[in-house]
Amino acid sequence: MNHFLEVFRNQMNSYFEKRITKIELGEWANKEYYHILTGDYLIIDKLVCYSYLKKVANFHTEIDDMADIYPSSEQEIYDIKQIINGVESDNFFGIVVIMDKFFEQYSSRKIKDFLMIKEIVLKVKNNLELSESEKNKVKKFVNSKIAKEETLIDLVEFNIISLLRRSKIIDFFDIEPNNDFKLYVDNRKTKNPFFYSELIGMLDIILGKSALQIGVRFQNGKSELFTVSYNWD
Repeated sequence: MNHFLEVFRNQMNSYFEKRITKIELGEWANKEYYHILTGDYLIIDKLVCYSYLKKVANFHTEIDDMADIYPSSEQEIYDIKQIINGVESDNFFGIVVIMDKFFEQYSSRKIKDFLMIKEIVLKVKNNLELSESEKNKVKKFVNSKIAKEETLIDLVEFNIISLLRRSKIIDFFDIEPNNDFKLYVDNRKTKNPFFYSELIGMLDIILGKSALQIGVRFQNGKSELFTVSYNWD
């Protein structure tokens, strides 16, 4: 359950039920919008609300042509209320970078953990021998658990660990996905290059070197975030 969406919904309903003023709604949204820009965008529950919150954050401001400030209209705010209350549906896409300055504030991992894994993956890719220490580091990494996917870091980390677990990298002979099934897939399209590209691409995402393209869907008053691409040029 998205707890932030519930809070957002209550604020919006309170305004249209005249329990809070336009200024109170706008100031609340502006404060939350600031939190998102300063790191909370990594929290999935808040990220999915970003586009709507941005519009509500300037709802209470005055038009200022010189400063290029144009507040959202009453109709725009009402439309958002209808979406988050499940009356209407919506979907949109965005591109996000995991900034290293926020990383350790929102993750129990250290950036060096992922730098280490990337270095080892590149060694295997280039058919270089791994030390026992490196092998043990990978095994320890893939055996770690993620309690909940609450942040973008959790989401990408889960995909990295899943891909490593379902590959032959633990045996250190070859890297190739060990899929449970294949449907209409030419075996030539499932060899190493794709796997290396996908894994290294995800590591670059979590290290802030590449962007993550995401999609957000609102339906029946519920939000869903899904990854669209791990590579963005």
